[in-house]
Amino acid sequence: MTNKKKFVAKLHKRQRWYEQRQPRLSGLFQKNLQQFGELVGLSANEVQILGFAVVLQSNQGLNFATDLLGGLSHNEVVNCLSIVLELTFDEVWQVLSRQGLLSRAGILRLPAGTSAYLRLNLKPGMELANTLFAPHKNTLAIVRSFFHPTSAPQLKPHDYKHVKKDFQLIKRYLRQAQKQGLTGVNILVYGSPGTGKSEIARTLADSLDFNLFDISTADSKGDALIGNHRFSAYLLCQQILSRQKKTLILFDEIEDVFPDNSSSFAGGEGHEDRRKAWINKLLEENPVPAIWISNAIKQIDNAFIRRFDLVLKLNHPPRKARAEILSKHLRGLPVSSQWIENAAENPDLAPAVVSRVARVAGTLKTRNRKDMEANLELIMGNTLKAMGYSDKVIRQPGQTISYRLDALNPDQNIQQLVKGLKRRPQGRFCLYGPPGTGKTEFGHFAARTLDKPLLITRASDLLDSYVGKTEKNIARMFQQGGKDDMVVLLDEADSFLQDRTSIRNSWGVTQVNELLTSIEAFEGLFICSTNLIDNLDAASLRRFDYKIHFDYLTTDQAWRLFRQVLKDHRAALHNQKHWRTELATHNNLTPGDFATVVRQRRLSDQPLTPAALMQGLTAESGFKQPMHSHGIGFTAHI
Repeated sequence: MTNKKKFVAKLHKRQRWYEQRQPRLSGLFQKNLQQFGELVGLSANEVQILGFAVVLQSNQGLNFATDLLGGLSHNEVVNCLSIVLELTFDEVWQVLSRQGLLSRAGILRLPAGTSAYLRLNLKPGMELANTLFAPHKNTLAIVRSFFHPTSAPQLKPHDYKHVKKDFQLIKRYLRQAQKQGLTGVNILVYGSPGTGKSEIARTLADSLDFNLFDISTADSKGDALIGNHRFSAYLLCQQILSRQKKTLILFDEIEDVFPDNSSSFAGGEGHEDRRKAWINKLLEENPVPAIWISNAIKQIDNAFIRRFDLVLKLNHPPRKARAEILSKHLRGLPVSSQWIENAAENPDLAPAVVSRVARVAGTLKTRNRKDMEANLELIMGNTLKAMGYSDKVIRQPGQTISYRLDALNPDQNIQQLVKGLKRRPQGRFCLYGPPGTGKTEFGHFAARTLDKPLLITRASDLLDSYVGKTEKNIARMFQQGGKDDMVVLLDEADSFLQDRTSIRNSWGVTQVNELLTSIEAFEGLFICSTNLIDNLDAASLRRFDYKIHFDYLTTDQAWRLFRQVLKDHRAALHNQKHWRTELATHNNLTPGDFATVVRQRRLSDQPLTPAALMQGLTAESGFKQPMHSHGIGFTAHI
């Protein structure tokens, strides 16, 4: 019995000895914790509680000891910490409350729900334990796994001419927001992958002379950060950078941050309304302006989208911008300017694809121009195919014949019209006349001249056997054209613009009405072409600003094109009087006939000579039914 009393006395003595010892942190962890606290602006109590929470997650013995306490409610957690760390109950509660800095910065937050072990109640986010126990070169490196300075931009503001107005508007807004110290400044940029969304954020920051910090997508181990963890990193970034001027935050790949489900980050409460309220508050109170990047926004609730100050959809750049980007990235490589121009015709060639392919091609050290161009097409094509596009990079390896306005025979001064379109690229044009006279190609020419993408749709693409589906296809065509600022070209328009008095079914009339309504509402450039003007509805034709008849070539035009085609193919032209006289016997030639003959010679692998060209034109002319050159349509009524 005496021995038992002595043993108990020794235990009490040892207990008092342990209780009198103040646990102290030391070494690398203590240094990192202190620097982290200074970086975030934590108080001494906040640093002490955070340090205990990190050690609790890292020390298996402490885990085991605290698990003996069983499940703890929030009050019991606070009471336990006040005893262990010798703080008052109110001091601990203030640190761990939702209004506390640890919670607001996404560092440490008490989870909602029933009682749990202490280690589950005190679980720092973002793998903070790994960071604080690792060596770092400097203070800012401690938080590099959460956010970091972004790389320098590779593009300049003039590379975004296609969104110049949006670029300048965002730039002015961010500058004024910084001067006025506004909070809740958020910009949303979305669009297809590779269109330069992240790059435009870097370019904006560079043009403003702002520091740009990127929210990390991986932790210190290299594992992906998703959803809640990235939100925590964003909150920490906001807290640390809030005391710096001329600073922006880039939050890229936000698809997993705004999931379309009921999961919640705000304390794990699992209530969608509460979660939305928390994110809404986050978007309204952030002290540092943020640019949010996404490939798609369908999953983002409209309640969030309307809280973004400015929203920009970034599409693939227009042809001229693509050519400049290609030239810039391929500078120094053996690539011809003609190849660059041909590649720039591909609307799916995004800036990110070009920059990556240029880096790969540059390492190949290929000196031969043809080999380099072949390598570029192979690499680009494989990437485009993987992205769901056609793998054919050079879709048009040059026109079959040169497109010349003076080789067309319209009844309007289209050269003057093109000048007007450059000043105001809007209008509704109906082009009619025989096949091959250059109607559809004029749409290509107008789009290239205006440096706008061209949306070509044929009647067969719109017509659908289900009632109402055709009307939806028509509406979708104009919606896409307006949204992407495209020149809209409808070929074979006579299928829709026919005389409504001759239509025997109601849905046919509905289709015509839908097209006419959409034409009137469209604010861009709309061109339709038809070979059958006599069948069109007179009321429909009134919707067009210009009805332009493309006729067969005049004798002078045919001779001009005859010489141009031979010159393009480096074919000698002797005895010009003979060939001109023979050419004048055909009064129904079109530019399309010349293009057909050129393709025929290419397929036969035979050189193009004056005799071969004349032979082919004679054959094409003979395939047509005899008709007067001005006998099409009702031009006298237009």
